[in-house]
Amino acid sequence: MNSGVLSVKMWLCVFLLYSVLQESSGCTVERGLGDTITRSAGDSVELPCSCTQQTKEDPQTVQWGFKRKFIQGDYNADHSVFQEDGSQNQRYRGRVQRLNQNKPGTVALIISHLTEEDEGAYLCGNNRKYNRAVILQVSTGCAVLSDSERTFSRSPGESVLLPCPCPPDQHRINPDRVTWTKDQTAVSNDTESYRGRVWMFDQNHSRNFSLLISDLTKEDSGRYTCRADEKDMPFVLLDVTGCTLSENKQTVPVSRSSGESVLLSCTCTDQQGRPVGVQWRTPNQEDLLQRYSARVQTSNQSSTGNFSVLISDLTEEDGGTYSCWINQNQYRNFSLTVKDCKLSETQEKVIHKYPGESVLLPCACSDQRTTPVSVKWERVDSGRTEVSNEMEPYKGRVQMFNKNLPANLSLLISNLTEQDQGTFRCSINNKHSINITLNIRDCTLSETQEKVIHKYPGESVLLPCTCSDQRTTPVSVKWEHVDSGGTEVSNNTANYTGRVQMFNKNVPANLSLLISNLTEQDQGTYRCSINNKQSINIRLNIKDCKLSETQEKDIHKYPGESVLLPCTCSDQRTIPVSVKWEHVDSGGTEVSNKTGNYTGRVQMFNKNLPANLSLLISNLTEQDQGTYRCLINNKQSINITLNIRDCKLSETQEKDIHKYPGEFVLLPCTCSDQHTKPVSVKWERVDSGRTEVSNEMELYKGRVQMFNRNLPANLSLLISNLTEQDQGTFRCSINNKQSINIRLSIRDCKLSETQEKDIHKYPGESVLLPCSCTDQRTTPVSVKWDHVDSGGTEVSNKMAKYTGRVQMFNKNLPANLSLLISNLTEQDQGTYRCSINNKQSINIRLNIRDCKLSETQEKDIHKYPGDSVLLPCACSDQHTKPISVKWERVDSGGTEVSNETPRYTGRVQMFNKNLPANLSLLISNLTEQDQGTYRCSINNKQSINITLNITDCKLSETQEKVIHKYPGESVLLSCSCSDQRTIPVSVKWEHVDSGGTEVSNKTANYTGRVQMFNKNLPANLSLLISNLTEQDQGTYRCSINNKQSINITLNIKDCKLSETQEKDIHKYPGESVLLPCSCSDQRTIPVSVKWEHVDSGGTEVSKKTANYTGRVQMFNKNLPANLSLLISNLTEQDQGTYRCLINNKQSINIRLNIRDCKLSETQEKVIHKYPGESVLLSCSCSDQRTIPVSVKWERVDSGGTEVSNKTANYTGRVQMFNNNLPANLSLLISNLTEQDQGTYRCSINNKQSIDIRLNIKGCTLSETKDKLIIRSPGDSVLLPCSCTDQQTKPRNVKWERLDSGGTEVLTTNNTGRVQMFNKNLPANLSLLISNLTQKDQGTYRCSINNNQSINITLNITEDTGETVKLESWTLIIIVCALLLILLLLLGGAACTYCKHGKGMNKCGCTNTHRKMYHTYAAFTQLMFKFHRKKKE
Repeated sequence: MNSGVLSVKMWLCVFLLYSVLQESSGCTVERGLGDTITRSAGDSVELPCSCTQQTKEDPQTVQWGFKRKFIQGDYNADHSVFQEDGSQNQRYRGRVQRLNQNKPGTVALIISHLTEEDEGAYLCGNNRKYNRAVILQVSTGCAVLSDSERTFSRSPGESVLLPCPCPPDQHRINPDRVTWTKDQTAVSNDTESYRGRVWMFDQNHSRNFSLLISDLTKEDSGRYTCRADEKDMPFVLLDVTGCTLSENKQTVPVSRSSGESVLLSCTCTDQQGRPVGVQWRTPNQEDLLQRYSARVQTSNQSSTGNFSVLISDLTEEDGGTYSCWINQNQYRNFSLTVKDCKLSETQEKVIHKYPGESVLLPCACSDQRTTPVSVKWERVDSGRTEVSNEMEPYKGRVQMFNKNLPANLSLLISNLTEQDQGTFRCSINNKHSINITLNIRDCTLSETQEKVIHKYPGESVLLPCTCSDQRTTPVSVKWEHVDSGGTEVSNNTANYTGRVQMFNKNVPANLSLLISNLTEQDQGTYRCSINNKQSINIRLNIKDCKLSETQEKDIHKYPGESVLLPCTCSDQRTIPVSVKWEHVDSGGTEVSNKTGNYTGRVQMFNKNLPANLSLLISNLTEQDQGTYRCLINNKQSINITLNIRDCKLSETQEKDIHKYPGEFVLLPCTCSDQHTKPVSVKWERVDSGRTEVSNEMELYKGRVQMFNRNLPANLSLLISNLTEQDQGTFRCSINNKQSINIRLSIRDCKLSETQEKDIHKYPGESVLLPCSCTDQRTTPVSVKWDHVDSGGTEVSNKMAKYTGRVQMFNKNLPANLSLLISNLTEQDQGTYRCSINNKQSINIRLNIRDCKLSETQEKDIHKYPGDSVLLPCACSDQHTKPISVKWERVDSGGTEVSNETPRYTGRVQMFNKNLPANLSLLISNLTEQDQGTYRCSINNKQSINITLNITDCKLSETQEKVIHKYPGESVLLSCSCSDQRTIPVSVKWEHVDSGGTEVSNKTANYTGRVQMFNKNLPANLSLLISNLTEQDQGTYRCSINNKQSINITLNIKDCKLSETQEKDIHKYPGESVLLPCSCSDQRTIPVSVKWEHVDSGGTEVSKKTANYTGRVQMFNKNLPANLSLLISNLTEQDQGTYRCLINNKQSINIRLNIRDCKLSETQEKVIHKYPGESVLLSCSCSDQRTIPVSVKWERVDSGGTEVSNKTANYTGRVQMFNNNLPANLSLLISNLTEQDQGTYRCSINNKQSIDIRLNIKGCTLSETKDKLIIRSPGDSVLLPCSCTDQQTKPRNVKWERLDSGGTEVLTTNNTGRVQMFNKNLPANLSLLISNLTQKDQGTYRCSINNNQSINITLNITEDTGETVKLESWTLIIIVCALLLILLLLLGGAACTYCKHGKGMNKCGCTNTHRKMYHTYAAFTQLMFKFHRKKKE
């Protein structure tokens, strides 16, 4: 260590000794009684004591004593507080401390961890003489709080200790049990919202009932009440405002690759939340925004509650844990891992490929999630040429995949050539690389020895030529015909156009040549040459056609058949150059489809089977017989003789055939050989002048058929629907040479019976008149039915009398000639005749029976109106029916009774349609008018009379009745017939009191309210009236048939108010009020009800009135007698008298009083706060249930400027609570600044106000005296600068170098070496400089608010490591200093000590002592000055 460092340390010792001796100054304590101070058990307290006189030179001692019960004027202590003052009491040990404040002459006693025993009077004085007393009260169980102290403001995430406030005029409570509630909800760990966040002291031991809530959230805001033995103590208010961090105290793992960006998300749960302080810290606990200023981007510009940061261009060094801190009590950690790319493989590789292929040169990061900063591919053996699409040799052939797969750095090269062979290198970040050698293989012919191939004309041949390695491709390939002077073999050469094909496009190593449709000219030697280096010769031989057989043949066939004349090459794979078929017997006529005789009948197969030269001839005829020749290449041939066979009749002897008319007959005629067919065939009628029998002849049209088309040898004739005219001899002739005769006989119809018959039937029945042939297979030529009694009238559907009633069956059964007549009538009676062929006949007599009435004696029938009646009338024989039937009303002049008569329309019905003998009449819905005599007449001969009696309706009761009902109810006015089966002709209900007004739905007053039941119950004439009103009261009359009636009097009970005496109701603004008004009888309903505001000139109170829209409600819809009025959201304007008026007769007045807000306090207050803190300016209504009409906060000393978030200076910093607590008008101001100092006024309703003076304590430097600091290079130095009050902070702070023209210290030149702490500790303005150099030597100034500063001189000394050599003057100084100190300690110790208590003169100090003391002081000052000059 050098001499400079030693001298500094020596003088430091001297300075410390000097400072100890100069610690205190003497003072005199003023006599008297101070304030009474109240604190809670467990708290700390500062008890003040001040001096009235003070001397700089004399040391002083202030003593503190304790007295349990203080009596005015008695300043004798029970014991001392400090042990050094002689106290034997141990209970203050470690809990008390003297405090000298900055204010001269002020001394205080601090006692911590207060207990009940600490309560009493504390005395302060000198030399055990106490002159002043301070009374301390220790509250237990509760805290004595002023109104302003009962509001606690915190930020989310913080903790708060809520004291249990003492009741008024008390400072201790001793309950058995204390609980806490918030807005009537229990606050404990059993409550879900507070679980794990609340804590209370052990109440039985500590008697401290405070509530600690941790990790505060905004939902914790509210009124908290301490309940002692179920009694509420005064409440405290907790206001939690600011930002609540999303995922507080969580660590989020984040992984990224180098070069990427990462978003570290840090947000408030409420995006509008604004924290007091936000800081991002790096893994090295540095400020993130300063550390990465060029690469970081914040998000709080878009949202006040979003503090997320984006870090770009990540590197491996960025890995670590980052923290987002909110208000120093909430944080979220991010564990960031940044991975860099490392090649998965660096060992050199060799890859073998073929020309035209693609190759993937592998290169990848071992971790697929990483990305290299740079990647480069180059060709090592080509002077490190870059391999990319920008380089000519690789243009359009190379591709990389790192855009989509950043870790995949592989290179794909397509369409490889021999020039691509070489070594390729993949380099990343100019650090790692891998070499890959690429080898390209060439084509070599797999075989070069000459070959011979044999083929046939028309075939295809594959001339083989391939590379030995199927993955190689030659640069060039050529095929040529050696025998033709090396002619190239390709589709471009005329001889081979369209016949040659190669496969090297799809299979590059396959160089073979395919030649199709070979001819003899294709024979020869072919050569395949590649790269003008290698070749192979192939000899191709083509084989010719020879006939397999040349010996003549005979073939036998029938006309119409087909024949195959055989002719083929012996070798099925050969093809002749030419082939020809000719008919030798016809002078060598060519046989083909072009020759007329053979057109469409000949076919050859050599197109599909070239060696098959056979000829197929179809549909042979006799003309096709002869010799045929097959000739090929005009060299070889074969002859074939074809023979055709003719038809001979199988039988020629005449035959007889018997048939019936209508049948069919097959006349047989066939060739003996079924394979033959005649040239011509003819059928003719011998006995009709040889008339031809065919469908062309009129007699046989559509009745004859032959089968020789499908069966040529079958010449038979089929004749259908034979008649007698078909009888005769038929002949079949073929080829005008052979024939056969066949005799056909036809049988006729004879009646099976001709004797006359009798048949009996009833009208309406059907009858079958029998007539038939004896032989059921015969059919008469003609048949006729006629009515003999009507002059032989023909009986058929053509006759009007029988139309649709007669039917015969001879169409389906020709021998059945019977006649069916349906729906018989009496006119059908008589004799019928059946005649056939005008030769034979039979007569049949038909008898029809008539209707006689079963009864003709007159009858009486009794019925009720509405009933149905059946008037009986019938034939005695149910099988008969009358010709005519008629029902008439005898007593109405013989009026016909039918549905055509208006009176009976839709009411009468007869049954004779289904039951002809039943002539009864059914009459429905009988009325009194239906009463009378009815007659049933048939055939104008017989009749029967029936008298019908109708029973009438008589009222069951006619005595007047009285009924009582309430408005809105329903009433049934009863009226009915005594006999429920009767129905009145007419019924009428009328209101007698209204001049006989008819009561029905057609009458306006009753529309939709009345109902009768006589539709379903005709005898029930009662009337139902619904929704009764007072107007419905009166007498009602029910009249029937204008003969009988009954009167019913209906009385409607009216509404009477249950109470009419005026009432008073008191309410608060915002509340709801129910103004009572109801009918005394809950079943009554007033005709009208009206609510009006009397004080507003009778203004109607309803939803339609603007002032009450959406705020009033009545209940008389569901409870008609309840006329009460509900008014919600009351305001002062709602105050006044309300009237409920019903039927414009009765009313009740209700007086509504609305209580107004009165300020709980109007006396001016003073509040002291520090910058950055929050302050609650209290203002509230004395009654918490009242709400002011208007409230306004303004800044008095700023010309009445309004204080709100709309005012620029306060935007985002002020908050009121009257939305949730309307009577709480307090104003919370956050982030206080010195500009916020001033007087604030809370005004309500423009009537009352309270002024609050807010003082903001600013920062004052704790020291402004120049300082000297000495350090060595490489050291760190802390240049001290701080506010005297640690809770204050300056508006601005600046560090500058005075000896560098005021250069600011916090510049980029010093980045990383200088640091301040005022972000976390705002009052600490000190500057830390690290890694000191000689350039850092100089004078530094710390300036705050542009008005205070401190200068600090920093000296940088070199530590050379030499042995310290003390100079003679240094030794003299040391010896002198030691002597002086020794003299002071021995000779003047007592005087010095006494001086601290009484002053030098009082202690009897001599002049020598006095001089020694002053000499010591002067010497000390001299040494400091000397040391300073020595250093300079």
